[in-house]
Amino acid sequence: MIYPIFIFLIPRLIFSFQGVSPNSDTLDTSNFIQKVDLQNEDSLTIKTKPKSSLDTLVFFKAQDSIKINLKSKTMKLIEKADLKMGSRNLQAKYIEIDFNKSTLDAYPGVDTNGIEYGFPLMIDNEEEFMGERIRFNFKTDKGVITQGETELDEGFYYGKKIKKVNKEDFFIQEGYYTPCDELEPSTYFGSEQMKLENNNKIYMDPIVFYIQDLPFLVYPFGLFFSTQSGRRSGLVVPSYDFSDARGVVLEDFGFYWAASEYWDTKFLADYYTKGGYLFSNSTQWKNGNTLNGKINVEYGKTRRNTNESFANAYNFNFDNSWKVNPYQQFSADLRFASNNFNQNTQSSIGRRVQQNIRSNASYNINLLKWGNISTGYNRDQNIITDEYTQSPKFSYSLPNKRLFSIYGNDFNLSGSTGLDYTHEKLINTESINVNEDSTYVDTNFRFRESGKITLRPTISFNLPKIYHIAITPSVSTGMNLYNRKLTKNYFSENDSIAESLQYGIFSEYWYNYNVAFQTTIYGISNPNIGKIKSIRHTFQPTVTYRFRPDQSGNGYGFYNSFVDSAGREISYNVFEKDGGGGSSRREEQTLIYSLNNKVEIKLDQGDTLEAKKLELMNFSLNGNYNFTADSLNLSDVSFNIRTPALKIINLSGGGNFSFYDQDPTFDDDGNITSYNNVDRLFYSSGKGLVRLTSIRIGINTSFSNEGISLDKVDPIVDQTLPDTLNVAEKQLGSRFAQRRNLKANSFDKYGDSSPGWNSISIPWNISMGVNYSYNRSSPIQKSESVNANFSVGIEPAEGWLINGSFNIDLLERELLTPNINISKDLGCWGMNFTWVPTGVHKHFRFSIGLNAAQLKDFMYEKTTSNYY
Repeated sequence: MIYPIFIFLIPRLIFSFQGVSPNSDTLDTSNFIQKVDLQNEDSLTIKTKPKSSLDTLVFFKAQDSIKINLKSKTMKLIEKADLKMGSRNLQAKYIEIDFNKSTLDAYPGVDTNGIEYGFPLMIDNEEEFMGERIRFNFKTDKGVITQGETELDEGFYYGKKIKKVNKEDFFIQEGYYTPCDELEPSTYFGSEQMKLENNNKIYMDPIVFYIQDLPFLVYPFGLFFSTQSGRRSGLVVPSYDFSDARGVVLEDFGFYWAASEYWDTKFLADYYTKGGYLFSNSTQWKNGNTLNGKINVEYGKTRRNTNESFANAYNFNFDNSWKVNPYQQFSADLRFASNNFNQNTQSSIGRRVQQNIRSNASYNINLLKWGNISTGYNRDQNIITDEYTQSPKFSYSLPNKRLFSIYGNDFNLSGSTGLDYTHEKLINTESINVNEDSTYVDTNFRFRESGKITLRPTISFNLPKIYHIAITPSVSTGMNLYNRKLTKNYFSENDSIAESLQYGIFSEYWYNYNVAFQTTIYGISNPNIGKIKSIRHTFQPTVTYRFRPDQSGNGYGFYNSFVDSAGREISYNVFEKDGGGGSSRREEQTLIYSLNNKVEIKLDQGDTLEAKKLELMNFSLNGNYNFTADSLNLSDVSFNIRTPALKIINLSGGGNFSFYDQDPTFDDDGNITSYNNVDRLFYSSGKGLVRLTSIRIGINTSFSNEGISLDKVDPIVDQTLPDTLNVAEKQLGSRFAQRRNLKANSFDKYGDSSPGWNSISIPWNISMGVNYSYNRSSPIQKSESVNANFSVGIEPAEGWLINGSFNIDLLERELLTPNINISKDLGCWGMNFTWVPTGVHKHFRFSIGLNAAQLKDFMYEKTTSNYY
């Protein structure tokens, strides 16, 4: 039974509790106030005062009984005793209160099997302490915890005695700290003298680091560590290494500043005694789900080896996502870097072989039914050659808007308008003749820019279906505006072409008419073979007729021409420098066809479940026929195939084939220089139905110890070992009780408690595939490649993970990008080994360190490579 009791301590102490009536004796509180001297850890010295100044509200309860002795002014709480006094809460099997001495004494009980239970737990300002025995003076805020333990952030602090000397500070005798959650951790930091400042710091002097209970590292001087959780400012501990190419390497030394709950920043420096230096700043910000971003700036002077001169190295990254409101969003991912920045500064293979970095930014405004406005910026930089292409953009798109209706058929208007500008930095590879015997290639950079404004309105409407055929006519128009146009003149004297630009406002427009016919045909079979209830073939043909007029005449002014030395008329678009060519230089009447095929099956899953649908194959053909072409009316046909639902293999592929044959072209010596398509069907030449120009096939499969998987199986990745304790058992009280009652098991000589035979289980998975590519645009222009990829993941024992992958060029018989990774989860430790055995990036990396976030820099690392 639980007895709730309330005590309000003022100059007179008054009791009132349910089910208990105090006798007529009045408690004399004149001697209740005393002073506890804890200078001697093993005893309490009591001094009394004539008057009490204690003023607090106390709640206490017990499950079994509450015993009060008014004469000795003591009280005892028995079984699940719980006492709350201000911000403190004390729980134990037994709690004894001596009002004469102003002391609390809590200790556990012992059951019939000799197992201790109900260990004292004190919660002081949300900080928990547990021990074998807790003695506390509620007047002086001093006390002693025997065999104490407390949990702070990601670790546990133990001590032979924990002595509370005031409201904030604790002294720990023979204490140690461990980030491991085992009952008997063998890895820890120990110290004879420790001081713990509540929610602030812990001081140790000296510090001894133990592995397997053996002293591994000793710091003979005192240090302090922060015990605060979450983000906090402080120095960043650097890592170091030794390299033949760069000498002594000191990386990531700096300072982290947790400026506020919304943003923080970090300043770091890397120094190489032979390779230069690199400074960096990384700042990030976040405000709920509306704003999230970061900026990173790096600058330094680096080199890969002592044979090179120092080069400027810089890198700038800006990544931001801002939801201004439900209808406006801004996002940016901007990246700028100096030439060869990754090769000169990065140790990661993925970063070092990266050739291009891409930037993009956009700001979108949703105008709901009136469309969408978007501004953007795109940039593609080759950080090996330092070439780049960048283009700011603006566009407005109008969704389908109903204009009017005729006989129930809607006429809809849609379209878009936009501004495109492109600026390029390119390597000039023009050959320069020095004299008759020698030439050189000019590799200087050249710059090129282009820009235009585009308008693209479209009117479409639907006609009534005829025999299940949907008919959709449409009229598409477009116009580009330019600020310049090009004129080319040929000079036969030196066989050269001179270009000149005329600036102003010029326009190029075009229009075309389209009508699309589409229908869907189903074929269903019900074979009832095994679980296959039905097979359905869906055939969806789409045929579109397009008409575009000839706009190459002088009346339009979009095209000009000149006659070269061979008497050929060379036509060109006067806006080609700005992406012109939207207008057609010849009349076009084209029939575009698309034939989509899909095969599905329906599997029976019993009487209580609905049949399951699976798509076995998707196959499509696409091409066109040009009525106005004087020859070669049929285009090449492209085809694609995939098998999305096969468990055994994942097959995908595609290619192109031509209906026409080819004839060779000869030089003056009679040698074949090229092949060109001729207006003669391949079938008419007796060589077959069609000529295959390219094909690609990919076959991939994956399976594991659990069998073949429908989805792609990723290699086994690093994961935390299953803990020996569940979440409840990891809590401070359960851990302390289990450790205190941990006893050595007696030998089970009859096998009564030993498990029987269990099969060995080694989780594994394998993923493999072959990709074949063939291109043959002509008999003398052929390329072929066959690449095989293989990856495996194995967990040979609990906590061990082995991953490996490689590619093989089967034609060149070359091993590509082999990679082996071995990791071991050691509970509170982690070990990782990565090895690239061959290639230009041949290296290995070994690291071992603590997993706790606040000790992640406590790590040993060894790495070697061609650059580091």
